[in-house]
Amino acid sequence: MGSNVDYNREKVFVTILFIGLLVMNITRIIYSNPFAASWDTVDFALAIDRFSLLEMRPHFPGYPYFILGGMITHIFIKDPALSLSILTAIMTALSGIPIYLMARKYFTRVLSLLSVLFVQSFSYLWIISTDPMSEGMAISILWWFLWSVFITLNRPQHMKFRLLPLLLYSLLLGTRLSYFPFGIVLVLLWYLDWKRNNYKKKTFIANQIMLAVGLQFIWIGALIISEGSIRNFVYLSISFVSGHFSDWGGAVTATSIPLIDRLFMLTWENLIWTGIFGQKIALIILLACVLIITYVTNRRIKFSQEFKILFLMGTAYFLWALIAQNVEKPRHIAPLIPIGGYVLFYVIFQNRKHMKAKVILLTLFIVMQSWTGFQWIKEKATVPPATYQLASELSSYSKPLFVYTWEETRVLDYLNVSYGHREIYTYSEFLGEIQNRKTEKIYLTNSVIEGFKKQGASLEGKIRKVKTFQSNPLFDPIYYSIVLYEWIG
Repeated sequence: MGSNVDYNREKVFVTILFIGLLVMNITRIIYSNPFAASWDTVDFALAIDRFSLLEMRPHFPGYPYFILGGMITHIFIKDPALSLSILTAIMTALSGIPIYLMARKYFTRVLSLLSVLFVQSFSYLWIISTDPMSEGMAISILWWFLWSVFITLNRPQHMKFRLLPLLLYSLLLGTRLSYFPFGIVLVLLWYLDWKRNNYKKKTFIANQIMLAVGLQFIWIGALIISEGSIRNFVYLSISFVSGHFSDWGGAVTATSIPLIDRLFMLTWENLIWTGIFGQKIALIILLACVLIITYVTNRRIKFSQEFKILFLMGTAYFLWALIAQNVEKPRHIAPLIPIGGYVLFYVIFQNRKHMKAKVILLTLFIVMQSWTGFQWIKEKATVPPATYQLASELSSYSKPLFVYTWEETRVLDYLNVSYGHREIYTYSEFLGEIQNRKTEKIYLTNSVIEGFKKQGASLEGKIRKVKTFQSNPLFDPIYYSIVLYEWIG
């Protein structure tokens, strides 16, 4: 009798949790972001209709698997940006499968489903999982890659599993190349093979390495063909790497932000405050209560081999993000948010004491995270971003007019606005240009104005502030606030 009651209770909880996951992921699909509001998102959206690295459709390295997925969803969804966003939401939903399968090694069905809800509930991930950017799909493939690695670790003698991590790593890099540090686990797998001496060392490991490289050349070869020659591809590669590390990429070599400030921004502002806690003090208090209960009841936490490997992979990516990524954009730390959540869940439920209190508090945490995430994606899907507001406002002005911008011009071009616009970076070039535009009203954005001032230009009495356009800085940390000025000379 007792076992039947327990089985029925478990069945009820499993049903509730599954419905929760279903509602969460359907909501994400419904509120997927339809706006291509930044340079990168325009690059991705344009590539759906015609793929060309030379014309930055998208920019290097092409993200071919992401674009291919977007082309498939575009068959059913007319808008290219929305088709990419919905692809991201679908892939995020599918990532629940490997998370569940990994958790089942340690937990019951109920706790395993709860772990999926917990990991997928982080509010910033709601933004990532509904965007026309490659991070959401890459994080999903990362979970499948982790699952395949753990399968391989637990079944070292089964050769049929050895291809899976290599194949998924190829899919991962062909979706987002900057996730390559996670591949450190492949080196670890080969090292463990060497130590076990289960295979002919040199032959087996050499074959594994060649196979790993060969699988990467599936997507690299496709890009070479699309660009016409190896020479063109190498030229684009060098140009991209040079620009990323010396100009626009936000790497430690391309900005004046001190390393200690980068560390603070990446760790506290991006990963902890924004990524884990969704900028909500209440969520910090809730999780702190759970962790205090966990500490009191279990002061000696034992981590399995899988979790030690997660720490290794997470550390490798964190160092890469710190040195080579733009720390002003929280999305670059995004893969560490769900991985951190998965580790936290393991820590909390390794000991089964005070289960009821921990489950209740964690459920409240999930509900608050999901509600915050829902509000964010609803705002992002329904409120035009600052770049779109700018485009719309200028469309209502009397013509002829011409507007000078920085990266905003990419969005204006994508929206096919009816007025002239272009990027401009030097004040002397601007002064020369406007001599030929005396019949047009001249407008400039704040990015241009700030650039001119850094060049020593005196603009007092020459510009008039017209309007400010605002959107949520979480959605676009760079162009969330755009100020339009009129040139009055």
